[in-house]
Amino acid sequence: MLVGAGVLALACTPISDRARFEEATPTTAAPPATTAATAPPEKPAVEQGWTALNEPGVGGHVTALAIDPADPDRILVGGDLIGVGVSTDSGASWQPSFGLTNQEMAEFTFHPTVAGEVWVGTMGGPYVSLDGGLTWQPRRTGMPPLRDIGYSAPIEKVLVDPGNPDRLLAFGGSHREWNAPGTSGWGIVWESLDHGGSWTVLTTLAEGTNILDVTWLADGVLLSAVLNRGVYRSTDAGRTWTLSDGGLPDRNVRALAAHPTDPTVVWASLGAAEVGGEVVPGGVWRSLDGGVSWQPSSVGLDLRMSNGTGLAFGPNYPVIAVSPVDPDVLLTSNLAFGAEAVYRSTDAGATWTEVVGVRSIARPPTAYNTPISATALAFDPTDAARALVGNAEYVLATTDGGNRWRDITSDVFSDGSSAGRGYSGLVANRAVFSPSGDELLLCGFDGANPLLTRDGGQRWLRPLASSNPWGGCLDAAHSRATPGRRYVLLGQNSLFGGVAIINPDNTYQVVSGAAAGLPERNATVGQLGAVEVTTGADGVEAVSVVTGDGGVYVSRDGGSTYREVDPSLRAGELATDHGSGRLYVAGPAGVSYSDDRAGFALLPGSPRDAVRLTHDPATGRLYAAVWRSEDAGLWRYDGTSWTRILTETTVHDLAVDPSNPEHLLAATNDHPYHDVISSVGVLQSRDGGATWAPYNDGLPMLRVATVAFDPAGGRAIVGTFGRGFFSATTTL
Repeated sequence: MLVGAGVLALACTPISDRARFEEATPTTAAPPATTAATAPPEKPAVEQGWTALNEPGVGGHVTALAIDPADPDRILVGGDLIGVGVSTDSGASWQPSFGLTNQEMAEFTFHPTVAGEVWVGTMGGPYVSLDGGLTWQPRRTGMPPLRDIGYSAPIEKVLVDPGNPDRLLAFGGSHREWNAPGTSGWGIVWESLDHGGSWTVLTTLAEGTNILDVTWLADGVLLSAVLNRGVYRSTDAGRTWTLSDGGLPDRNVRALAAHPTDPTVVWASLGAAEVGGEVVPGGVWRSLDGGVSWQPSSVGLDLRMSNGTGLAFGPNYPVIAVSPVDPDVLLTSNLAFGAEAVYRSTDAGATWTEVVGVRSIARPPTAYNTPISATALAFDPTDAARALVGNAEYVLATTDGGNRWRDITSDVFSDGSSAGRGYSGLVANRAVFSPSGDELLLCGFDGANPLLTRDGGQRWLRPLASSNPWGGCLDAAHSRATPGRRYVLLGQNSLFGGVAIINPDNTYQVVSGAAAGLPERNATVGQLGAVEVTTGADGVEAVSVVTGDGGVYVSRDGGSTYREVDPSLRAGELATDHGSGRLYVAGPAGVSYSDDRAGFALLPGSPRDAVRLTHDPATGRLYAAVWRSEDAGLWRYDGTSWTRILTETTVHDLAVDPSNPEHLLAATNDHPYHDVISSVGVLQSRDGGATWAPYNDGLPMLRVATVAFDPAGGRAIVGTFGRGFFSATTTL
C-alpha cells in the first residue's frame, strides 16, 4: 500500500531537443499549473482559461500515434474517447487540440505534399488540421446527415492518392470496433477529388463490413483489412476489390504494414480466432507478391495460449508497423492476457525478439502498472531506432531500437507518486476536495480509482492500485470526525466495486457483500452512485451510499457495515447539509430528504431523475441537475419551492463558489455515441443563475461530467468525459 506524499513540490526536469526520451532525474520545483489574473473586483468570474490539471498518464485507450515526417519532434496521439493531443517537444509536454466535435479517434495521415496538413478518421467522419494537429475542422460534405443516435459515417483512415495529391479516399470503419444503435457507413469507400472539400461513395467493401486498416503499396495497389473477412486487394485505386487471403490461417486480420519502396512486400498481423471450436493463434504473416498470397512470419513471437482458455488468452497481434527508412525493422505486439509484450524484427519479419513486456528484465517506470503492450505503434519517419508504443494508460518511447523505453506521458518518482505531462484521457466522474481544500481526489473510469494530490497536482498517488487497478471510482466523501479519512465508492459500467475506506496514511480496506450489508463486488447495480458523510443531531457520523438500483445504505460504524434504508427510492445521487445533518436523495420519484437517515420524505415539486445534487451551505439552497430526461435542466430549491433556472438538457453538475454564492459553474455532458457532441461545456452565472454564458477558454472537450470549487478559494476544477481534468483560477 502506498503512503501519503504529503505536500511535495518536486517535479521533472524539462526535456528538450533531440535528448528526447533519455532518462531524466526529477530534481527541480515546478510552478503551479495556473496563476491568478487581475479582474474587476465586483464581478466573480473564472479569470483564466482552463489548463490541464496534469494527472498522470493517458488514462484512455490510445488508438493512434503519428510522428510528423517534416518535424520529428511533433507527435500526435489519439484515443477512443480522448480526442487528439499534440507534443512539439518529443513528448516532454503535451498541448490540447481544438475544433473536434467528435472525440472518438481512429488513424492519422500526414499529407505527403502539404506541410502541416494531417487528416484523422473519427466515428463522426473525417477531420483535417492545417497546423500540425493543433486545430481541426470537419470535412464531411456529401456524407449522410449528422445523427443524434448512432454514427452516420465512421471513418477509420483517410489516404492520399500517391498519383494525385487532391484525390483522397476515406474508409468506413473503426479498428477499435466502436458501435452504437443505428450506426451506418461501415465498409463504404468514400472518394474526394477536391482535396476533401466534398465526398461521394466510390464503392462499398465486403458488403458493408467494418474496415480495420488500409494501406497503399508502392505501385499504387491498395490493401485493406476487413473485420472477420480477411484481406481485400484493389488494383484500380479503390474502385473494385477482391478477396486476397491465400495462405492465411483465418480471416481475423487486424492490421497491415507495407514496404515503403518494394510493392511486393507487405505484412499482416492477426488476432486470435476461433475456428471449429478451437482457438487459432494470431501472429504475423508476410506476402512477397503484393498481398496475393501469404506465408507465416512469426518466428520468435509467443504463439502459446497464456493463462487461460478462450480468445482473450490466445496469441493476439492487432498492430504492426514498419520503419519508413529501414523496412527491415518492424514492431508488433501481443495483447493476450498474461502474455502482453512488444516485439521487434530487424530482418523484415523473418524473426522477432521481445523488447518490452511481461518477460522484460527492466520494465520502465510508469504511472500505471498495466502490462506493457501496444494498441498503437509509430516509427520516426527519419530514424528506425526511434519508435512509440501506446496502450490504455501511457505512451512509451525508445530512441535506441527498443533497448530502453520511457513513459512520455508521465514522470514517476521514487516514492510511488507520479505527475502528468499534459495529456490525460481520463473519463471523469467526480472531483472532490477535502473540507479544508488541502487535498483533491479525482474519481473516474478505469485507473482513476481514485487519484489523490495534496500539492495542486504536481504529484499524484493511486492508493487503491494494488487491489483495484482498473475498476473505476464513482464518488468520494471526506470524514469530518476523522480528518484525512476518505470514503470512496468504487465501480463502473453498472458494476459495484465496493466502498473503500482510505485512512490518513493511505492504508485502506474495501468492504462489500452480505457481511458488510452491501451488494456483492461486481454485482450489477445500475449506472448511478454516490457516497456522503453526515453528522446528525445525535452527533453520530454516518456514511451513506447509493448504487442506483435500491435504497440508501447507511453505516454508523465508520463505514464497516451498512443497513439498507427504503429500497423503493431507487436512489442515484446524494447531497448533505452539513449544518443541519439533513441528507438529500435523488431518484426517479424526485428528491427526498431525511434528518435521521432512517426514513425519507419526498420534497413536493422536485425534479425526477437528478444525476447531481449540490447543497450550498451559505444560502441553504439545494440544486438538482437533471440530464437528458423529461425534467432536464438545472433546478434550485430555496426551502419552499423548486425553480428551473437553466433549461440546457445536457446539464450534469453544478458547483457554487464558496466565496460568493451568486457565482455558479454548471457542467454539461453528453454521451459519445453519436456524430457530434451536443453538450456545451461549462456554463457560468455571476447572478445566481439568472443569466448564463459559456466559459470554455482552453477547454479541448465540451463533454464535462463534473465541476468543483476549491473550498479554500482561488480555483475551480472540471472533469471531462474523456479528456481528463482541468483547472482555472477564480477571484472576486
